[in-house]
Amino acid sequence: MAEFASDEWFTEATSRLASAPRAEVEPGRTQRVVLELTGGPSSAVHAMTLSVSGEGSSLEAGDHLMADVVLRLNWDVARAISEGTLESATAIRDGRLKVRGDVAVLVNLLPWFQVAIAPAP
Repeated sequence: MAEFASDEWFTEATSRLASAPRAEVEPGRTQRVVLELTGGPSSAVHAMTLSVSGEGSSLEAGDHLMADVVLRLNWDVARAISEGTLESATAIRDGRLKVRGDVAVLVNLLPWFQVAIAPAP
């Protein structure tokens, strides 16, 4: 398994997303979830953006100004979710993941979010 948020990790996430089903979103529209990461190493990415449209999906380092929803979470929490030692629903329930923006978009994109950051099978 690649180290969380490394170049190899993003490559693996991109590969998983490429094989995910196409999203049913409004034609010509892209929905975005930004993960703001706090408390991580200074050399690490501070954010990542999941973009999903009818044409496909991607996960990239950095934030996007046109995000529909922003998830703010600690680096260690994000890493635990990606390693499979913590479920995102548990992190939300425990208040370790803060949501800002259109929660309906988050619910719609949750399957792609889980594909993107879930541990490799």
